[in-house]
Amino acid sequence: MNNIYLLFISSILLMGCSNAKFLKSENSKPIHPDSKAVVENNQPMRKIMVFKPYQDVYNLVPVRLSQDKKEVLSYPAASDLPDLGIQKLENGYLLDLIGVNENTAYLNITINEYKTSSRSFSLKELKSNIGNVNPYLELYECQYDSIKTSVNEALNQWIKIGALNKKCKQIIIPNK
Repeated sequence: MNNIYLLFISSILLMGCSNAKFLKSENSKPIHPDSKAVVENNQPMRKIMVFKPYQDVYNLVPVRLSQDKKEVLSYPAASDLPDLGIQKLENGYLLDLIGVNENTAYLNITINEYKTSSRSFSLKELKSNIGNVNPYLELYECQYDSIKTSVNEALNQWIKIGALNKKCKQIIIPNK
């Protein structure tokens, strides 16, 4: 009986040690080695996308397109979508909550219609419901430390003073 107990305890200890694949920063917060997150003052920075679209996409379903914009590579399950995938910011900018990038397009279907549909959409239907395959006037990838202030507050401040292009990486540069 003692041997079984000892084997059980040893197994638990070994599993715990083998799962310790995280690095520790100076302040002992775990940072996963595969993460590309920037760390500032020992705090991980969140990557967020901010964009200004040509038209209102506030409540539309995003899909990921191929580089040439001809094929739908991925689309969300209805259960994966929040009620609203975007938050409104100042001057027509939007904060992404879903995971957009330069190859994202939007369906001419609202998130609510998509979520409440009694059937799944085929790839052909998704392709035929794509609006503009280049929906962004501007697209920025920002690193943000959520400890300091609210993300919306900081972004709105950057927008008001014209600093998005200084504080964030421009993915799609506006035509001027």
